Formats: sequence, structure tokens, C-alpha cells
Amino acid sequence: MNQLLTLIIRCLNHPLFAWGTLPFSLILFGTVLGSRQTGLQLFPTILLYTFLLLTSLLERILIKKVKKTLAYPSILNPIYWAAMLIVLLLIWTTVNWLSVGLLLLYLLFIFIAYNPALRMEQSVFYVVLQLFFKVIILGYLSYYIQTRFLEWDFIGYVIPNIFILLSLVIYRQRGMFMEEDSRYQYFIELYYLPLISISYAVGTISIIILLLVQSVTFTTVFLYALPLLGLFVLLVLKKFRISMRMDNYLNLIILITIVLYAILVQYPA
Repeated sequence: MNQLLTLIIRCLNHPLFAWGTLPFSLILFGTVLGSRQTGLQLFPTILLYTFLLLTSLLERILIKKVKKTLAYPSILNPIYWAAMLIVLLLIWTTVNWLSVGLLLLYLLFIFIAYNPALRMEQSVFYVVLQLFFKVIILGYLSYYIQTRFLEWDFIGYVIPNIFILLSLVIYRQRGMFMEEDSRYQYFIELYYLPLISISYAVGTISIIILLLVQSVTFTTVFLYALPLLGLFVLLVLKKFRISMRMDNYLNLIILITIVLYAILVQYPA
């Protein structure tokens, strides 16, 4: 049993786990809710996921540049941008130019967010814009790809996801601080763990309230909340945090939370 647990933790700690999980979490909710209208549009969804894998890789490279810990062969640059161009052209042909425009805007934001001259990653603007693009823009885009139209009611469903993702954004921002030269940085450094816990708790409580408003039975909501409570307890246990990479664990609980949330919204009981 101990060997199995060790193997699971080793797999969850692998860097590729967080890289592949977060893009999936960002588009999962919009994809599930949108697919109930017209059925799953598989190929455009795969294209969007591939684009987010590429941008997630770009973010990791830029973060390492900010930390000055990057060393990779420059010969990979043409290959990377060729793959990015192919994916965007395919999205243009299978969806429309507006979707490509939004993705280019998201790509531009990534470059701006990690520009050493602007130092946006050192401020609260980094958090606000990360949540705006990753939750609102990508959430709406993943929904639109399925339906080819937008509903304003959708924004109410994604609001809890803002708080869920906030926990990861705060943790990643803390890891990019090079020096404490502002009150904001000092505040994040001092209270990052309570902030992560509170943001996740607010997100899950918001989901529970929303599900109850949507007439999901109390028993179903309770069964939904039970595993999330277990994940939350593990989050605040120091012994467990030491055994796992926090970045990977936050990605795991975000994925599980959004998967369960999407299923209950799609198939309320």
C-alpha cells in the first residue's frame, strides 16, 4: 500500500502533470456546459487545448527567464512558433477569426505579464488580468466553440471558478518575487497560505450555494462537498504539503473541483 501511495505521489509530482492539467481545467467547464447545447465539438476543442499547452509552455519559459534560471536551445524557437501558427490557422478555419483574435490577445497578455521592464508579475494587476483571461475569456471561448453563440447567464456559473483559480495564481506569483520592494509583495509572502485556503474555500462555498439555487438536491451537494473537504484538509496539513509539489497539488484540486462542478451543472440530480 505504501509503495502504491509513493508511486501515485511521484506521478502527481511530475512537472508534466501540472503542465497538462491546467489547460484542461481552464476549458473544461465551458466545454461541458456548451456541449449540452449542440454536442461536443471535439476537433476545435483539441485545437484549443493544444494552443493552451503551447502557451502554458511559453509561460513556464518566461517565468524561468524572470527568475534567470532558463537554459534551453534556441533552435527550438522556430519549431515552437511554427506549431503555434499551425494551431491558430486551424482554429481560424474550424471556428472563426474572432476566436483567433482573442487567443492572440491572450498571447500578447502573456508577453506583457512577464516583461521584465514592466514587472507586472510583482503587482496585483498580474492577479486580476490572469483571472480575467484564464477564467472569463478562455471560459467564454471554450463555451463559444461548442455553441457558436454566447449567453450572459454563463458568467454567473464561472464566477466561483475565479476564486478556485485564484489559489494557484497567488502561489505562482509568490514564486516569482525577486525582492520585497512593496507592501503588496510583503503581504503575499506573509499570508500566501491563508489566502490560498480562503480563496479555495470561497470558491467551493460559492459553487455549493449556486448548486442549491439550481435545485440540486442537498444530498448530491453534500456528496460533492465531501471530497473537496478532504482535499482542503490535505492542503493545510504541513506534512502532506512537504511530500507534494504545491503547484501540482493545487492543479489537482482545481481539476477535481471543476470536473465535479461541471458534471453537477450538466446533470443536476
